[in-house]
Amino acid sequence: ISQGSGANITIGNGKVAAVFTDGAGSGAAVLDAFADLELSSTLTVAGASTLTGAVTAAAGITMTGTTPTLTIGDAGTEDTKIIFDGNAQDYYVGLDDTADDFVIGKGSTLGTTQAVAIDENLRIGIGSGVSPASTVALKLAGTYAAVSGDANVGIHVNHAITGTPNEDIVGIRVAPSMTEAGSGTHTNIFGLQVGPSLTGAGASVTNSASLYVSAAMAGATNNYALWVDAGISRFDDDVVMNNDAKLRVDGNPSGDTYIFNAGGNTLDVV
Repeated sequence: ISQGSGANITIGNGKVAAVFTDGAGSGAAVLDAFADLELSSTLTVAGASTLTGAVTAAAGITMTGTTPTLTIGDAGTEDTKIIFDGNAQDYYVGLDDTADDFVIGKGSTLGTTQAVAIDENLRIGIGSGVSPASTVALKLAGTYAAVSGDANVGIHVNHAITGTPNEDIVGIRVAPSMTEAGSGTHTNIFGLQVGPSLTGAGASVTNSASLYVSAAMAGATNNYALWVDAGISRFDDDVVMNNDAKLRVDGNPSGDTYIFNAGGNTLDVV
């Protein structure tokens, strides 16, 4: 649509536009009435809307209806993301199309400084730059720099639990359900496997342990640091008892039998 020698407007086939002229006579320009449109009140759109440019909302956005849905992406081979633009740090959530993973991380570039990743098989990787592993349901890994403090801890579980009457209280329960293969041989099946490693870097190390129990709880009639309720316990190496600790043999509270080191190299049985 043209009038005079000024700018004109092209309206696509099947499209509708509101236009006006600037009144400049033979040199008049035809302008789009909705270009740089500013509304001071509420805009209500009853049908679907297609926006081809960037949209900036200076306030909140509320989606209503029976099943409100926000779709990001058009099935193209590309990353899609939401960026949280903070003062000191930015964070993102999105789809890393290269890895086909849903990721959460720091910054604004998908796949960098990644903290969480979920793949198409719902396997999860958590940690600095950790990707899901094809044979692991939940993988916790990553490399972290040393920090000052009482201890450098990989995972810290410190929740508070209030019990209900006549029920057990359990801090962490590990109860996987495992099914053996239909053929072949499983050398081992473990409910829980502990096998850490220590790399020497020059520091002096006094003690190390794959599993350390600092103490038994207190307050119960019987307080145990380790309780094997049933089944055989197997030790393929030495068992060391320090500080005149005793090994109870029969477990009869009224007349226990102990094997213990009473000092020096003497082994007493009482």
